Amino acid sequence: MKKILTLALMLSVVCSALAQEGTKRYEIKSGMVKSVMDVMGQSTETTLYFDNYGEQQVTKAKVKVPGYGEIETATILKDGKGWVVNYAMEQVQELPASALGDVNLANPTDEEIKTYHIEEIGTETILGKECTKYRYEASAMGQTAKITAWVYKGIPLKSETSVSGMTITAEAVEFIENAMVLPQTFDVPKF
Repeated sequence: MKKILTLALMLSVVCSALAQEGTKRYEIKSGMVKSVMDVMGQSTETTLYFDNYGEQQVTKAKVKVPGYGEIETATILKDGKGWVVNYAMEQVQELPASALGDVNLANPTDEEIKTYHIEEIGTETILGKECTKYRYEASAMGQTAKITAWVYKGIPLKSETSVSGMTITAEAVEFIENAMVLPQTFDVPKF
């Protein structure tokens, strides 16, 4: 069960395409993306909130674990720093933003294309938005994931990830462009 939680957290980090300080990660100023992820038959709901073109963002995940109930986690990125939060255990771990992964699919640089082996493989419509379909690799928490992502203006709306012999899918069920996101959404909890 711990492996499922670790993979779910890793994927919420990898799939959210975290921002570098001072870089427009997304081509939209603010928004909210609610997705459903399937990890080995376990349903995980993730919600990405972002502002200032992705310079500030938080991805919250709710995992239903048999025998444990629902566990909520978050990854927060702002001011060039990152935090991983486990609400059930009341733990916050600060990490450099670079430790949380960094794949810019809005405008990947030549270096990112080479590092992550990014390749454009077509287009497809998700939630009424025409997405560019990419294939790439990303490493986080000591594991390498092979990812196919459907991306709209830098924002992943669907992904299929292969890691540790498993395939994990995530797809947006709700997307609000230019949503009003309150500043306290990005607050790091103090337990």
